[in-house]
Amino acid sequence: MQKNIFFSVLGFLAMGMVLSFMSLFIFQLKVDKDTIQKIQEHSTLTDNTARDWGVIPGQRKIKMINKFRVFSYENNQFRLSEEQIFSYNQEFKNRTYISNSPGYIKYLPTFWFQEQDPTQGSDVNAINLVAAQSFYKEVNQPNLIKIPRYLNIMINSLKDDFLIYYFTYTIYEFYTKNQRDVQFTIFNPAKLTPEQQDAIWDDQLYGWKNQNTFVAWVRAAFDDDGSVLKDYFQLSDQQINVLIGPASIISKMKRLINTAVSFGIIQQKIGRCKSDMCTNQELAIAQWGFGGLTLQQYIIPVQAQGGSFATLNNSIPATTTDYQFEYFINNNPLQFDEVVKLFNDNIEADNNLFNFNTMQYVTDNIDNPDRVRYKLALFDNDLAIGISNYLKKQMKYINTQNEVMAYECWRFLSSQISESGQLLRNGLYAKALNYKTKGQCIFYITFEGVCDTEYDYTNSTTAALLWVDAYFQEDSTAGSYSKLLTIVDKEILDEYLFGQSEFTKLLSEMKTSFSLQYQCSYPTSCSLNEFIIKQWSSSFITLNLPQSLGFTTQDKVKSISQWDIYLNKKLVPFEYNVVIGSSIDETKAQSLLKYDMGGILGYFTLWNLFDFHFENKELHKDFQVRDKDAKLVAQYVVYQLTNYRYGGIIVSAKPKEYLFDFSNKYTKEKELWPPLEGGINWKSTNVQLIRTNSDEYYNFAGADDFFQLDTGIKDLSKVGTIVKTFMETKLKAKRILYYNDESDFVTQYYYYPYNTQVSGSYGLAFEPQTSKNKLEIFDLDIFKPIQVDYIGSEDYHGFDVRKYEFKDQLVGLQQVEGYPIYVSTGVPNDIACIDIESQTCLKFLEKQSKTIYKIEEKTGIAVDIQKNYIYWLKVDEKSPLLLKPFDKPQYIPVAQRTIKYQYSKSDMNNFFSDIQSLKTQQQAYFWIFLALGLLFFIAFVGFLIYYFKNKAKLVEPVQSRYSSIAAEV
Repeated sequence: MQKNIFFSVLGFLAMGMVLSFMSLFIFQLKVDKDTIQKIQEHSTLTDNTARDWGVIPGQRKIKMINKFRVFSYENNQFRLSEEQIFSYNQEFKNRTYISNSPGYIKYLPTFWFQEQDPTQGSDVNAINLVAAQSFYKEVNQPNLIKIPRYLNIMINSLKDDFLIYYFTYTIYEFYTKNQRDVQFTIFNPAKLTPEQQDAIWDDQLYGWKNQNTFVAWVRAAFDDDGSVLKDYFQLSDQQINVLIGPASIISKMKRLINTAVSFGIIQQKIGRCKSDMCTNQELAIAQWGFGGLTLQQYIIPVQAQGGSFATLNNSIPATTTDYQFEYFINNNPLQFDEVVKLFNDNIEADNNLFNFNTMQYVTDNIDNPDRVRYKLALFDNDLAIGISNYLKKQMKYINTQNEVMAYECWRFLSSQISESGQLLRNGLYAKALNYKTKGQCIFYITFEGVCDTEYDYTNSTTAALLWVDAYFQEDSTAGSYSKLLTIVDKEILDEYLFGQSEFTKLLSEMKTSFSLQYQCSYPTSCSLNEFIIKQWSSSFITLNLPQSLGFTTQDKVKSISQWDIYLNKKLVPFEYNVVIGSSIDETKAQSLLKYDMGGILGYFTLWNLFDFHFENKELHKDFQVRDKDAKLVAQYVVYQLTNYRYGGIIVSAKPKEYLFDFSNKYTKEKELWPPLEGGINWKSTNVQLIRTNSDEYYNFAGADDFFQLDTGIKDLSKVGTIVKTFMETKLKAKRILYYNDESDFVTQYYYYPYNTQVSGSYGLAFEPQTSKNKLEIFDLDIFKPIQVDYIGSEDYHGFDVRKYEFKDQLVGLQQVEGYPIYVSTGVPNDIACIDIESQTCLKFLEKQSKTIYKIEEKTGIAVDIQKNYIYWLKVDEKSPLLLKPFDKPQYIPVAQRTIKYQYSKSDMNNFFSDIQSLKTQQQAYFWIFLALGLLFFIAFVGFLIYYFKNKAKLVEPVQSRYSSIAAEV
């Protein structure tokens, strides 16, 4: 071969090889550029790339499918209920692009559930979240709510308890301790028999000779209710009216004291009451502000050491260096007019300490006397400093769980025990009435057409209870009297119930029989209080029924909740021995069922009991039960709080209702409470384990509470990151605490219920082409940041995806109410939980699937999410749910929630096909030009080998004749 031909071919092959590889490089660059452009189009969160935002732009049709299973407590163990399936829609509403930001939008995340299965499912018996949420909601209330509430308790304590003790002391010292004066000026005009006079004077429970028992008569005069005393001493209406009625000496002395205080305030030129006679409210605030009743010389002085209410009544804490009940102690006294303004009847008044907004401002500026003085319209800064220091002491004092426990129990316990006593007494009489009159309707019921009807008490105890309720005429039984009026005229009915009918004669005989059977203080009748104490302490009443009235051994029960006439009421046992399992001495029972220190009916005495029970602090000396017995009493009270007040440890409900909007008697009652009593007349008090955030945000969030999200416009590596809410780096919420639609007065405040930074992706968009081993996600289903770890890559419907896993852990969810709800994934190490489905909870958790995220490799978009969360309620040492069968601190399972979000194969092809085609095109270009380049390369190498093997054989090209001639020339 001629050399020139060889080298020409070799040059051509080299050129072809270079061009092939250059073309491969150029086409790869083009495809990479096209891919980046497509990734930008797919991954950037803008309206330019998608007009219709769903969970991600353009993908509203892909929904998160939620499946819920509630843990139902059956046969002493928890089991999972049947599934409740919901599709979960999410939309980014009210998107606004933030100018001068690195590509942020602000938006409201709108979530709503759509039930796929219309059936409600069978009832579940689940742990009572009402008890936990209601209790911890009170624990976590801000000072702007707690302080007005506590001040309200204080003023009411002064208005009610203090004034009763104060008037009792004053009237007793003034007048009634002299038996001779009482006999001539009170007892004789009341036409009391000598026996009645002796009984009223000497009685151990209600006697006039002792100030501590005389207080019952003053309290009855205050409350305008002498029914208990009238019944106890068998007094007529006229007699009880002379003793405590409007014209009685007690009432006259009360008016005299009120007038004297009013006149004294005017004389001192420190203000004036609204009228010539101060109201009880005015007397109370006068005592709080300047010791108007214990320090001033308005009447014969009732001097007390330090001048505090505590020296007259030990049901409130004594003054210490760290605590004071009334303001004037350790502070300069306030003027009466100033105190009146601070405790105005209108809680919306701007300088009222009951005003939540005012208290919010004061507590926020408590170290700034100028601002406090201005807000409260005080005379000078010294008063502002005094008020601030006083409030600081109260804030420090009341911010405990024990105070909340005491407050919650104090609200209901006395009324529960009183109502239970009425049910006991009325049930006794109803049963006896039926037994004694059985088959004698014509003799006892003289009304035509009543026999053999639902009103025939000779036929049934239920009908007998109707008549007995009407006879005793408590407010709780007023409906019975009204019902009887439908069959009998009022005049005739009153004569039958309260006159000289066979019915009243029989009930009078019963009263004597019961008094004899139970050895009551008064021979002709047992008082309601005696019934309560004897039954509460040992079930003595229902275990010792008088056979003379027709009772048999079958009637004997430990609790009135077991009586057939009350089965439909589903009563909670109020008897101490039934709840605790052991009886208590009647004397100790009597000391416990009172408001004074050492009892369980007063707010401060309950607080002391719980301090002892939970913190082992010193128990007040007036408690007759000590050590272990005192702790048993505390357990009894907590039992009533949970079972009577909150509705029990376990509640029955439909799964959907339980998960999204659970209510019971307690929550419905609470909605009606006034604000200072703990009610919220704006937001429902129903319990929601799973929140549809659209409701929460639209009702309570303002324009400044939108999330901010990085769209990736300026930095695609940050696409999908939730940056913060407006001006905050933590997730905040706005709570409406009080709203009056008539005045538009509203109380609201911001707080941080989740106590965590807002960081990480919103969970459906990540940095494209990421190689990170860990991803941060702000999970909007639980409102918590989580971290998922890379565990490998795999094929998903023909596309490459990266797989991440949420490692085993327990995550606390500080929900809006702040109660201890947690979620777990996998098998956390730090969870002590109750057995589930006949196995340890850890074994149960080991069988649960993991939480997995699959991310499309090119775009960073989540295409397959599988979440598996278990919701838990933490029952700690102070939880109201720490009772049998859950009588040790542990985690109680609430619900299982699985969430699936998946692209189908067609979704993947529709959404990522253009990127996939670019990938296919890139591969085609690669192989074509690589093949050409390799062919040229092989040929080039072949020619080089041929050259070195045949170098000697290569000949010079034959010289042309024309070139030779040219050379010669």
